[in-house]
Amino acid sequence: MGIALDEHNWIVYVIAEHCSKGCLQDILEKIEFKMDWSFKFAFMKDIAEGLFHLHASPIVSHGYLTSYNCSIDGRFVVRISDCGLAKLRNPTERQPFAEVAENQSIDLGYLQWRTPELLRTTMSANGTQRADIYSFSILMQQIILRSSPFCQANVHDQRTRQETKELLSEVAKGIVPPTRPPVSRSACSPELYQLMEDCWSEAPLERPSAAKVRTTLKKISGRSSDNVIDLLLLRMESYSKELESQVTEKAQLLQDEKRLVEGLMKQLMPRHIADSLSSGRLEKPHYHEHVSVCCAKLTTDLTSAMDPQGASTAIGALSRVVSAFDAILDIKQTCVRINGYPESLMLVAGLTSPSVVPAEGLLQILRLAEDLESTLRNLTGTEKCRFRLQAGVHTGPVMSGLLETQVPKYCVLGETVVSAFRLMDEAGAGETLITEKTKKLFSVEIQQFVSLRPKPRKAPDLVGSSYSSSADIVSENEAELLETSYAVTFT
Repeated sequence: MGIALDEHNWIVYVIAEHCSKGCLQDILEKIEFKMDWSFKFAFMKDIAEGLFHLHASPIVSHGYLTSYNCSIDGRFVVRISDCGLAKLRNPTERQPFAEVAENQSIDLGYLQWRTPELLRTTMSANGTQRADIYSFSILMQQIILRSSPFCQANVHDQRTRQETKELLSEVAKGIVPPTRPPVSRSACSPELYQLMEDCWSEAPLERPSAAKVRTTLKKISGRSSDNVIDLLLLRMESYSKELESQVTEKAQLLQDEKRLVEGLMKQLMPRHIADSLSSGRLEKPHYHEHVSVCCAKLTTDLTSAMDPQGASTAIGALSRVVSAFDAILDIKQTCVRINGYPESLMLVAGLTSPSVVPAEGLLQILRLAEDLESTLRNLTGTEKCRFRLQAGVHTGPVMSGLLETQVPKYCVLGETVVSAFRLMDEAGAGETLITEKTKKLFSVEIQQFVSLRPKPRKAPDLVGSSYSSSADIVSENEAELLETSYAVTFT
Protein backbone atom coordinates (compact mmCIF):
# COMPACT_ATOMS: atom_id res chain seq x y z
CA MET A 1 0.00 0.00 0.00
CA GLY A 2 2.93 2.31 0.60
CA ILE A 3 6.57 2.65 1.63
CA ALA A 4 8.70 5.20 3.47
CA LEU A 5 12.19 6.01 2.14
CA ASP A 6 15.15 7.79 3.70
CA GLU A 7 17.35 10.46 2.09
CA HIS A 8 19.16 7.77 0.08
CA ASN A 9 15.87 6.38 -1.28
CA TRP A 10 16.36 3.25 0.73
CA ILE A 11 13.31 1.68 2.29
CA VAL A 12 12.67 2.37 5.97
CA TYR A 13 9.03 1.36 6.51
CA VAL A 14 6.41 -0.60 4.61
CA ILE A 15 2.72 0.32 4.92
CA ALA A 16 0.57 -2.74 4.24
CA GLU A 17 -2.78 -4.26 5.11
CA HIS A 18 -3.18 -4.55 8.85
CA CYS A 19 -2.64 -8.04 10.28
CA SER A 20 -4.24 -8.03 13.72
CA LYS A 21 -2.23 -10.93 15.13
CA GLY A 22 1.13 -9.33 14.40
CA CYS A 23 3.96 -11.36 12.96
CA LEU A 24 5.10 -14.93 13.50
CA GLN A 25 7.70 -13.76 16.01
CA ASP A 26 4.94 -12.15 18.10
CA ILE A 27 2.93 -15.37 18.18
CA LEU A 28 5.99 -17.44 19.13
CA GLU A 29 6.77 -15.13 22.05
CA LYS A 30 3.17 -14.92 23.25
CA ILE A 31 3.23 -17.41 26.11
CA GLU A 32 -0.54 -17.39 26.69
CA PHE A 33 -1.18 -18.53 23.09
CA LYS A 34 -1.44 -22.32 23.08
CA MET A 35 0.25 -23.37 19.83
CA ASP A 36 -0.31 -27.09 19.36
CA TRP A 37 0.80 -29.10 16.33
CA SER A 38 -2.31 -28.20 14.36
CA PHE A 39 -1.29 -24.54 14.48
CA LYS A 40 2.38 -25.35 13.85
CA PHE A 41 1.56 -27.30 10.71
CA ALA A 42 -0.89 -24.60 9.60
CA PHE A 43 1.80 -21.90 9.89
CA MET A 44 4.44 -23.98 8.08
CA LYS A 45 2.01 -24.89 5.30
CA ASP A 46 0.97 -21.24 4.85
CA ILE A 47 4.60 -20.13 4.53
CA ALA A 48 5.39 -22.97 2.11
CA GLU A 49 2.31 -22.07 0.06
CA GLY A 50 3.38 -18.43 -0.03
CA LEU A 51 6.91 -19.35 -1.16
CA PHE A 52 5.50 -21.63 -3.86
CA HIS A 53 3.46 -18.79 -5.39
CA LEU A 54 6.26 -16.25 -4.84
CA HIS A 55 8.80 -18.43 -6.66
CA ALA A 56 6.36 -18.90 -9.52
CA SER A 57 5.76 -15.14 -9.81
CA PRO A 58 7.87 -12.46 -11.58
CA ILE A 59 9.40 -11.60 -8.19
CA VAL A 60 11.14 -15.03 -8.33
CA SER A 61 12.47 -15.02 -4.75
CA HIS A 62 12.19 -13.12 -1.48
CA GLY A 63 15.78 -12.87 -0.23
CA TYR A 64 14.97 -11.51 3.25
CA LEU A 65 12.52 -14.06 4.68
CA THR A 66 12.39 -13.96 8.52
CA SER A 67 9.83 -14.50 11.28
CA TYR A 68 9.32 -10.72 11.35
CA ASN A 69 7.92 -10.44 7.81
CA CYS A 70 5.60 -13.44 8.13
CA SER A 71 2.48 -11.48 9.13
CA ILE A 72 -0.59 -13.20 10.61
CA ASP A 73 -4.09 -11.87 9.99
CA GLY A 74 -7.21 -12.16 12.11
CA ARG A 75 -7.96 -15.64 10.75
CA PHE A 76 -4.46 -16.87 11.72
CA VAL A 77 -3.37 -17.11 8.10
CA VAL A 78 0.32 -16.35 7.49
CA ARG A 79 1.06 -13.72 4.85
CA ILE A 80 4.60 -13.19 3.58
CA SER A 81 5.37 -9.45 3.44
CA ASP A 82 8.30 -7.28 2.18
CA CYS A 83 8.20 -9.06 -1.19
CA GLY A 84 9.76 -7.46 -4.30
CA LEU A 85 11.43 -4.63 -2.38
CA ALA A 86 15.01 -5.88 -2.63
CA LYS A 87 16.14 -3.09 -4.97
CA LEU A 88 15.01 -0.47 -2.43
CA ARG A 89 17.04 -1.98 0.41
CA ASN A 90 20.35 -0.66 1.65
CA PRO A 91 23.05 -2.36 -0.46
CA THR A 92 25.17 -2.93 2.62
CA GLU A 93 22.61 -5.53 3.73
CA ARG A 94 23.66 -7.71 0.77
CA GLN A 95 27.37 -7.57 1.45
CA PRO A 96 29.29 -10.63 2.70
CA PHE A 97 28.99 -11.27 6.40
CA ALA A 98 32.65 -10.45 7.07
CA GLU A 99 32.21 -6.93 5.66
CA VAL A 100 28.86 -6.32 7.35
CA ALA A 101 30.25 -7.43 10.71
CA GLU A 102 32.89 -4.69 10.56
CA ASN A 103 30.18 -2.01 10.48
CA GLN A 104 29.20 -1.58 14.14
CA SER A 105 26.07 0.40 13.23
CA ILE A 106 24.42 -2.56 11.48
CA ASP A 107 22.36 -5.06 13.47
CA LEU A 108 23.38 -8.61 12.55
CA GLY A 109 20.14 -10.24 13.72
CA TYR A 110 18.53 -10.44 10.25
CA LEU A 111 21.47 -12.53 8.98
CA GLN A 112 20.46 -15.50 11.18
CA TRP A 113 18.00 -16.54 8.44
CA ARG A 114 20.52 -16.11 5.59
CA THR A 115 21.95 -19.15 3.86
CA PRO A 116 25.68 -19.95 4.41
CA GLU A 117 26.68 -19.42 0.78
CA LEU A 118 25.23 -15.90 0.78
CA LEU A 119 27.00 -15.11 4.05
CA ARG A 120 30.28 -15.72 2.25
CA THR A 121 29.54 -13.66 -0.89
CA THR A 122 27.59 -10.60 -1.97
CA MET A 123 23.93 -11.49 -2.34
CA SER A 124 21.99 -10.60 -5.49
CA ALA A 125 19.16 -8.09 -5.14
CA ASN A 126 16.44 -10.73 -4.66
CA GLY A 127 18.59 -13.50 -3.24
CA THR A 128 17.86 -16.99 -4.56
CA GLN A 129 15.04 -19.48 -4.29
CA ARG A 130 17.32 -22.06 -2.62
CA ALA A 131 18.30 -19.38 -0.11
CA ASP A 132 14.60 -18.85 0.66
CA ILE A 133 14.29 -22.58 1.36
CA TYR A 134 17.16 -22.34 3.86
CA SER A 135 15.39 -19.38 5.52
CA PHE A 136 12.26 -21.52 5.64
CA SER A 137 14.17 -24.25 7.52
CA ILE A 138 15.11 -21.71 10.21
CA LEU A 139 11.42 -20.76 10.44
CA MET A 140 10.60 -24.46 10.83
CA GLN A 141 13.03 -24.65 13.74
CA GLN A 142 11.39 -21.61 15.35
CA ILE A 143 7.90 -23.04 14.97
CA ILE A 144 8.84 -26.54 16.16
CA LEU A 145 10.74 -25.30 19.22
CA ARG A 146 8.79 -22.07 19.60
CA SER A 147 12.03 -20.15 20.02
CA SER A 148 14.34 -17.64 18.38
CA PRO A 149 16.75 -18.78 15.60
CA PHE A 150 19.46 -21.19 16.79
CA CYS A 151 17.95 -21.29 20.31
CA GLN A 152 16.71 -24.09 22.54
CA ALA A 153 12.98 -24.75 22.95
CA ASN A 154 10.94 -21.86 24.38
CA VAL A 155 13.98 -19.56 24.52
CA HIS A 156 13.63 -16.03 23.15
CA ASP A 157 16.73 -14.45 24.60
CA GLN A 158 18.25 -11.72 22.48
CA ARG A 159 21.90 -12.39 21.74
CA THR A 160 24.47 -9.67 22.00
CA ARG A 161 26.03 -8.45 18.78
CA GLN A 162 29.24 -10.28 19.61
CA GLU A 163 27.39 -13.57 20.24
CA THR A 164 25.49 -13.20 16.96
CA LYS A 165 28.72 -12.44 15.14
CA GLU A 166 30.39 -15.58 16.50
CA LEU A 167 27.38 -17.72 15.59
CA LEU A 168 27.19 -16.42 12.01
CA SER A 169 30.92 -16.85 11.64
CA GLU A 170 30.54 -20.56 12.41
CA VAL A 171 27.61 -20.89 9.99
CA ALA A 172 29.55 -19.13 7.20
CA LYS A 173 32.57 -21.44 7.58
CA GLY A 174 30.62 -24.39 6.22
CA ILE A 175 32.39 -26.88 8.48
CA VAL A 176 31.41 -30.55 8.67
CA PRO A 177 29.04 -31.10 10.32
CA PRO A 178 27.63 -27.63 9.62
CA THR A 179 26.45 -25.34 12.42
CA ARG A 180 22.68 -25.59 12.59
CA PRO A 181 19.89 -24.95 15.14
CA PRO A 182 19.85 -27.37 18.12
CA VAL A 183 16.68 -29.31 17.28
CA SER A 184 16.31 -32.71 18.92
CA ARG A 185 14.97 -35.52 16.74
CA SER A 186 12.34 -36.17 19.39
CA ALA A 187 10.99 -32.62 19.00
CA CYS A 188 8.94 -33.58 15.94
CA SER A 189 8.11 -36.50 13.67
CA PRO A 190 10.98 -38.17 11.74
CA GLU A 191 9.47 -37.05 8.42
CA LEU A 192 9.28 -33.41 9.49
CA TYR A 193 12.82 -33.50 10.90
CA GLN A 194 14.12 -34.95 7.61
CA LEU A 195 12.39 -32.20 5.63
CA MET A 196 13.97 -29.55 7.86
CA GLU A 197 17.42 -31.12 7.43
CA ASP A 198 16.97 -31.19 3.65
CA CYS A 199 15.96 -27.52 3.65
CA TRP A 200 19.06 -26.39 5.58
CA SER A 201 21.44 -28.55 3.60
CA GLU A 202 24.87 -26.96 3.05
CA ALA A 203 24.64 -27.69 -0.69
CA PRO A 204 22.00 -25.40 -2.27
CA LEU A 205 21.09 -27.91 -4.99
CA GLU A 206 20.27 -30.54 -2.38
CA ARG A 207 17.55 -28.38 -0.90
CA PRO A 208 14.02 -29.16 -2.10
CA SER A 209 11.99 -26.71 -4.16
CA ALA A 210 9.07 -24.79 -2.70
CA ALA A 211 6.70 -27.10 -4.58
CA LYS A 212 8.38 -30.15 -3.03
CA VAL A 213 8.25 -28.61 0.43
CA ARG A 214 4.55 -27.81 0.05
CA THR A 215 3.72 -31.33 -1.10
CA THR A 216 5.76 -32.98 1.66
CA LEU A 217 4.18 -30.87 4.37
CA LYS A 218 0.70 -31.79 3.17
CA LYS A 219 1.59 -35.49 3.33
CA ILE A 220 3.07 -35.18 6.81
CA SER A 221 0.29 -33.11 8.34
CA GLY A 222 -2.67 -34.65 6.54
CA ARG A 223 -5.87 -32.65 6.93
CA SER A 224 -5.37 -31.85 10.62
CA SER A 225 -4.45 -28.22 9.95
CA ASP A 226 -6.46 -27.38 6.84
CA ASN A 227 -8.85 -24.97 8.57
CA VAL A 228 -7.43 -22.85 11.37
CA ILE A 229 -10.85 -21.31 12.06
CA ASP A 230 -12.25 -24.77 12.82
CA LEU A 231 -9.30 -25.33 15.14
CA LEU A 232 -10.05 -22.06 16.88
CA LEU A 233 -13.72 -22.94 17.25
CA LEU A 234 -12.83 -26.32 18.73
CA ARG A 235 -10.39 -24.63 21.08
CA MET A 236 -13.00 -22.05 22.07
CA GLU A 237 -15.45 -24.86 22.79
CA SER A 238 -12.82 -26.57 24.92
CA TYR A 239 -12.06 -23.29 26.70
CA SER A 240 -15.78 -22.74 27.25
CA LYS A 241 -16.20 -26.15 28.88
CA GLU A 242 -13.10 -25.60 30.97
CA LEU A 243 -14.38 -22.17 32.00
CA GLU A 244 -17.77 -23.61 32.94
CA SER A 245 -16.00 -26.23 35.03
CA GLN A 246 -13.91 -23.54 36.73
CA VAL A 247 -17.00 -21.39 37.36
CA THR A 248 -18.79 -24.38 38.90
CA GLU A 249 -15.75 -25.15 41.03
CA LYS A 250 -15.39 -21.52 42.16
CA ALA A 251 -19.12 -21.33 42.88
CA GLN A 252 -18.82 -24.43 45.05
CA LEU A 253 -15.84 -22.91 46.86
CA LEU A 254 -17.88 -19.73 47.37
CA GLN A 255 -20.76 -21.73 48.81
CA ASP A 256 -18.36 -23.60 51.10
CA GLU A 257 -16.88 -20.31 52.29
CA LYS A 258 -20.37 -18.88 52.77
CA ARG A 259 -21.38 -21.88 54.88
CA LEU A 260 -18.16 -21.52 56.87
CA VAL A 261 -18.83 -17.82 57.52
CA GLU A 262 -22.44 -18.54 58.44
CA GLY A 263 -21.25 -21.24 60.83
CA LEU A 264 -18.84 -18.82 62.46
CA MET A 265 -21.54 -16.16 62.71
CA LYS A 266 -23.87 -18.63 64.42
CA GLN A 267 -21.13 -19.31 66.95
CA LEU A 268 -20.58 -15.60 67.57
CA MET A 269 -24.23 -14.54 67.80
CA PRO A 270 -27.73 -16.04 68.08
CA ARG A 271 -28.89 -18.17 65.20
CA HIS A 272 -31.80 -15.92 64.23
CA ILE A 273 -29.48 -12.89 64.10
CA ALA A 274 -26.91 -14.78 62.02
CA ASP A 275 -29.65 -15.89 59.61
CA SER A 276 -30.82 -12.28 59.23
CA LEU A 277 -27.29 -11.05 58.48
CA SER A 278 -26.72 -13.88 55.98
CA SER A 279 -29.85 -12.86 54.08
CA GLY A 280 -28.78 -9.21 54.07
CA ARG A 281 -31.20 -7.96 56.73
CA LEU A 282 -30.04 -5.90 59.70
CA GLU A 283 -31.85 -6.82 62.90
CA LYS A 284 -33.38 -3.76 64.54
CA PRO A 285 -33.13 -3.16 68.32
CA HIS A 286 -36.05 -4.64 70.28
CA TYR A 287 -37.65 -4.21 73.68
CA HIS A 288 -38.78 -7.46 75.32
CA GLU A 289 -41.13 -7.22 78.27
CA HIS A 290 -40.72 -10.72 79.69
CA VAL A 291 -37.59 -12.81 79.16
CA SER A 292 -35.70 -15.17 81.44
CA VAL A 293 -31.96 -14.59 81.78
CA CYS A 294 -29.53 -17.16 83.15
CA CYS A 295 -25.97 -16.04 83.88
CA ALA A 296 -23.65 -18.93 84.69
CA LYS A 297 -19.97 -19.58 85.13
CA LEU A 298 -17.67 -22.45 85.91
CA THR A 299 -15.78 -22.23 89.17
CA THR A 300 -12.50 -23.98 89.78
CA ASP A 301 -9.35 -23.78 91.85
CA LEU A 302 -6.57 -22.79 89.45
CA THR A 303 -3.82 -22.91 92.06
CA SER A 304 -2.59 -26.26 90.73
CA ALA A 305 -2.50 -24.86 87.18
CA MET A 306 0.31 -22.45 87.92
CA ASP A 307 2.91 -24.79 86.38
CA PRO A 308 3.34 -26.20 82.82
CA GLN A 309 1.77 -29.60 83.59
CA GLY A 310 -1.10 -28.13 85.60
CA ALA A 311 -1.91 -25.54 82.94
CA SER A 312 -2.11 -28.20 80.25
CA THR A 313 -4.41 -30.34 82.38
CA ALA A 314 -6.67 -27.43 83.31
CA ILE A 315 -7.03 -26.14 79.76
CA GLY A 316 -7.70 -29.65 78.46
CA ALA A 317 -10.37 -30.23 81.10
CA LEU A 318 -11.98 -26.85 80.42
CA SER A 319 -12.03 -27.61 76.69
CA ARG A 320 -13.91 -30.86 77.28
CA VAL A 321 -16.42 -29.19 79.57
CA VAL A 322 -17.04 -26.29 77.18
CA SER A 323 -17.40 -28.72 74.25
CA ALA A 324 -20.00 -30.67 76.23
CA PHE A 325 -21.85 -27.43 76.98
CA ASP A 326 -21.73 -26.42 73.31
CA ALA A 327 -23.31 -29.72 72.31
CA ILE A 328 -26.19 -29.12 74.72
CA LEU A 329 -26.69 -25.50 73.65
CA ASP A 330 -26.76 -26.46 69.97
CA ILE A 331 -29.74 -28.70 70.73
CA LYS A 332 -31.56 -26.20 72.95
CA GLN A 333 -32.00 -23.61 70.23
CA THR A 334 -35.01 -21.99 71.91
CA CYS A 335 -32.54 -20.38 74.30
CA VAL A 336 -30.20 -17.73 72.92
CA ARG A 337 -26.57 -17.82 74.03
CA ILE A 338 -24.80 -14.49 74.37
CA ASN A 339 -21.09 -15.10 73.95
CA GLY A 340 -18.77 -14.40 76.83
CA TYR A 341 -15.61 -15.96 78.11
CA PRO A 342 -15.04 -19.72 77.67
CA GLU A 343 -15.81 -20.38 81.34
CA SER A 344 -18.92 -18.14 81.48
CA LEU A 345 -22.10 -17.74 79.49
CA MET A 346 -25.38 -15.88 79.42
CA LEU A 347 -28.55 -17.62 78.25
CA VAL A 348 -31.81 -15.88 77.39
CA ALA A 349 -35.23 -17.42 76.73
CA GLY A 350 -38.05 -15.49 75.08
CA LEU A 351 -36.04 -13.42 72.57
CA THR A 352 -36.76 -15.37 69.41
CA SER A 353 -40.44 -16.13 70.15
CA PRO A 354 -42.24 -13.11 71.65
CA SER A 355 -45.42 -15.19 71.97
CA VAL A 356 -43.79 -17.49 74.54
CA VAL A 357 -45.35 -16.86 77.96
CA PRO A 358 -42.90 -15.95 80.77
CA ALA A 359 -43.46 -19.26 82.56
CA GLU A 360 -42.59 -21.21 79.41
CA GLY A 361 -39.38 -19.21 78.92
CA LEU A 362 -38.43 -19.79 82.54
CA LEU A 363 -39.08 -23.51 82.11
CA GLN A 364 -36.71 -23.58 79.12
CA ILE A 365 -33.97 -21.79 81.05
CA LEU A 366 -34.27 -23.99 84.13
CA ARG A 367 -34.24 -27.19 82.09
CA LEU A 368 -31.12 -25.95 80.31
CA ALA A 369 -29.47 -25.14 83.65
CA GLU A 370 -30.37 -28.64 84.82
CA ASP A 371 -28.73 -30.16 81.74
CA LEU A 372 -25.55 -28.16 82.28
CA GLU A 373 -25.39 -29.13 85.95
CA SER A 374 -26.06 -32.76 85.06
CA THR A 375 -23.19 -32.68 82.57
CA LEU A 376 -20.77 -31.62 85.29
CA ARG A 377 -22.09 -34.24 87.71
CA ASN A 378 -21.59 -37.00 85.16
CA LEU A 379 -18.00 -36.06 84.32
CA THR A 380 -15.38 -38.29 85.89
CA GLY A 381 -11.77 -37.74 86.87
CA THR A 382 -10.19 -34.35 87.35
CA GLU A 383 -13.02 -32.45 85.63
CA LYS A 384 -15.51 -33.40 88.33
CA CYS A 385 -13.17 -32.23 91.05
CA ARG A 386 -12.23 -28.99 89.36
CA PHE A 387 -15.41 -27.52 87.90
CA ARG A 388 -18.71 -26.52 89.49
CA LEU A 389 -21.50 -24.43 87.99
CA GLN A 390 -22.85 -21.36 89.75
CA ALA A 391 -25.75 -19.57 88.12
CA GLY A 392 -28.34 -16.87 88.60
CA VAL A 393 -31.76 -16.73 86.91
CA HIS A 394 -34.02 -13.70 86.74
CA THR A 395 -37.07 -12.76 84.66
CA GLY A 396 -37.95 -9.29 83.44
CA PRO A 397 -37.66 -6.75 80.61
CA VAL A 398 -34.53 -6.35 78.47
CA MET A 399 -33.37 -4.57 75.32
CA SER A 400 -31.56 -6.44 72.55
CA GLY A 401 -29.73 -5.30 69.44
CA LEU A 402 -26.73 -5.61 67.21
CA LEU A 403 -23.75 -3.33 67.78
CA GLU A 404 -22.55 -2.17 64.36
CA THR A 405 -18.85 -2.46 65.13
CA GLN A 406 -16.06 -3.82 62.95
CA VAL A 407 -17.04 -7.25 64.24
CA PRO A 408 -20.85 -7.14 64.79
CA LYS A 409 -21.80 -8.04 68.36
CA TYR A 410 -25.24 -8.96 69.66
CA CYS A 411 -26.01 -7.71 73.14
CA VAL A 412 -28.83 -7.92 75.69
CA LEU A 413 -29.10 -5.02 78.17
CA GLY A 414 -31.21 -4.08 81.16
CA GLU A 415 -31.66 -4.40 84.92
CA THR A 416 -32.77 -8.00 84.42
CA VAL A 417 -29.32 -8.88 83.12
CA VAL A 418 -27.59 -7.02 85.97
CA SER A 419 -29.77 -8.86 88.48
CA ALA A 420 -28.97 -12.25 86.94
CA PHE A 421 -25.25 -11.52 87.03
CA ARG A 422 -25.50 -10.41 90.65
CA LEU A 423 -27.31 -13.61 91.55
CA MET A 424 -24.61 -15.61 89.79
CA ASP A 425 -21.86 -13.87 91.77
CA GLU A 426 -23.62 -14.56 95.07
CA ALA A 427 -24.46 -18.19 94.25
CA GLY A 428 -22.30 -20.88 95.76
CA ALA A 429 -20.44 -23.54 93.81
CA GLY A 430 -22.95 -25.90 92.22
CA GLU A 431 -25.83 -23.56 93.12
CA THR A 432 -28.48 -21.82 91.00
CA LEU A 433 -30.26 -18.81 92.49
CA ILE A 434 -33.55 -17.22 91.42
CA THR A 435 -35.37 -14.11 92.63
CA GLU A 436 -38.68 -13.74 94.38
CA LYS A 437 -40.14 -12.27 91.21
CA THR A 438 -39.00 -15.28 89.23
CA LYS A 439 -40.43 -17.69 91.82
CA LYS A 440 -43.88 -16.19 91.27
CA LEU A 441 -43.77 -17.40 87.66
CA PHE A 442 -43.30 -21.04 88.68
CA SER A 443 -45.79 -23.27 86.92
CA VAL A 444 -46.93 -26.71 88.00
CA GLU A 445 -44.56 -28.26 85.47
CA ILE A 446 -41.56 -26.41 86.91
CA GLN A 447 -42.47 -27.41 90.45
CA GLN A 448 -42.35 -31.06 89.40
CA PHE A 449 -38.58 -31.10 88.84
CA VAL A 450 -37.17 -28.37 91.10
CA SER A 451 -37.27 -27.61 94.79
CA LEU A 452 -36.54 -24.23 96.35
CA ARG A 453 -34.64 -23.26 99.44
CA PRO A 454 -34.85 -19.62 100.64
CA LYS A 455 -31.46 -17.98 100.93
CA PRO A 456 -30.95 -14.68 102.78
CA ARG A 457 -29.38 -12.02 100.63
CA LYS A 458 -26.76 -9.43 101.45
CA ALA A 459 -27.35 -5.74 101.07
CA PRO A 460 -27.31 -4.72 97.40
CA ASP A 461 -23.58 -4.03 97.35
CA LEU A 462 -22.14 -5.05 94.00
CA VAL A 463 -18.47 -4.59 94.89
CA GLY A 464 -16.50 -7.56 93.59
CA SER A 465 -19.31 -8.77 91.33
CA SER A 466 -19.19 -9.14 87.56
CA TYR A 467 -21.09 -5.89 87.22
CA SER A 468 -19.58 -3.92 90.12
CA SER A 469 -19.15 -0.91 87.84
CA SER A 470 -22.90 -0.98 87.10
CA ALA A 471 -24.13 -0.75 90.70
CA ASP A 472 -25.50 2.73 90.18
CA ILE A 473 -27.95 1.60 87.48
CA VAL A 474 -29.74 -0.91 89.77
CA SER A 475 -33.05 0.67 90.73
CA GLU A 476 -34.33 0.92 94.27
CA ASN A 477 -37.19 -1.47 93.58
CA GLU A 478 -34.78 -3.97 92.06
CA ALA A 479 -32.55 -3.81 95.10
CA GLU A 480 -35.52 -4.59 97.32
CA LEU A 481 -36.43 -7.45 95.03
CA LEU A 482 -33.01 -9.00 95.44
CA GLU A 483 -33.04 -8.98 99.21
CA THR A 484 -34.48 -12.51 99.21
CA SER A 485 -33.53 -15.24 96.76
CA TYR A 486 -34.03 -18.98 96.41
CA ALA A 487 -31.54 -21.73 95.72
CA VAL A 488 -32.82 -24.17 93.11
CA THR A 489 -32.28 -27.90 93.52
CA PHE A 490 -33.03 -30.12 90.53
CA THR A 491 -34.87 -33.28 91.55
